[in-house]
Amino acid sequence: MLTTAISALLLLQSNSPAALPLKNVIAGLNERKFAKIAAQYVGGKVIPSEAAAFANLPREYRFSITVTSVKLSGNSGKVTARLKTTGMEQSETVDVVQAAGTWKIVPVKKTPAPQSLFDSLGVSVTKGGLFKQARTASTNTETMSNAKQTALAVMLYLGDHNDKFSFAADDLSGAVLPYLKNEKIVLSKRTGKPFTFNKRLTGTKAVDIAMPAKTVLLYEGSNERFTFTDGKTVVAFTDGHVRLLTPATVKSVGLRWKP
Repeated sequence: MLTTAISALLLLQSNSPAALPLKNVIAGLNERKFAKIAAQYVGGKVIPSEAAAFANLPREYRFSITVTSVKLSGNSGKVTARLKTTGMEQSETVDVVQAAGTWKIVPVKKTPAPQSLFDSLGVSVTKGGLFKQARTASTNTETMSNAKQTALAVMLYLGDHNDKFSFAADDLSGAVLPYLKNEKIVLSKRTGKPFTFNKRLTGTKAVDIAMPAKTVLLYEGSNERFTFTDGKTVVAFTDGHVRLLTPATVKSVGLRWKP
């Protein structure tokens, strides 16, 4: 009987009109509809740059929601729900208000906690920047991973070619493809172009490089000039490590082109 009563209470809370905006936010995430999410917040609006970044986010994540508590006082209240997605389950509580017969979520004014989904989305639809930052971070990570894998492929190439860079700069893809599973790994996700091989290494033996941790192996750009995207560029060095550098750190790191 107690279990049945609890289930009935949860169902009643879940069906509360005050819980509807939370459910709509989750539906908007799963449907990749930014406008649907924005409409659930007080002051929410479609910010074009945010909507565009949101549309390009990976689609593998699916969200589900279970409303566990609805506490109302007149036209305002708090709704608590359990959220689930791949590798994550957490509880969140949001403030809601009713205006003209419609319940909406009140966005927080302070910086949201890192794991707070509803608060973070509130920032996205009122101030903007959230999804652009997320997309930039994801693209940076993918590009650094690609650069790392390409650098490792070059190391494998050296092992099969007497430790010598026996290919020209424009032959990088052909040299490393036998050691990679996917030809797109040679591409920077940030620029959409292949990484450029440091042409000064051609004909050099790896063992003869004086400062491998500072000598450029691969980079975003051409003719020894870096391409900066959002103020940063990805560089792989001849010892295999990869860095995301700003113009200032490019100058301070003391990188080398000559072996």
